Amino acid sequence: IVLGTATPDIDLAPTSSEQTLNFFAWMEQIDQATPVTPGAVTANATYVLDYK
Repeated sequence: IVLGTATPDIDLAPTSSEQTLNFFAWMEQIDQATPVTPGAVTANATYVLDYK
C-alpha cells in the first residue's frame, strides 16, 4: 500500500465487533543529506471507516 492512494475494500465479518488492520512502512533515501538508519521509521495511519 502506498500511503495516499485508494485501497481495496476490506470486509468485516458481520459477527465481528472489532478487526485489526495492519500496514507496513519503510524509509527510502531521497538524497545524501539525511541518512537512513534502521529503527528511524515512525509511521502513523488513520483508517477511515465507510459503512456500506
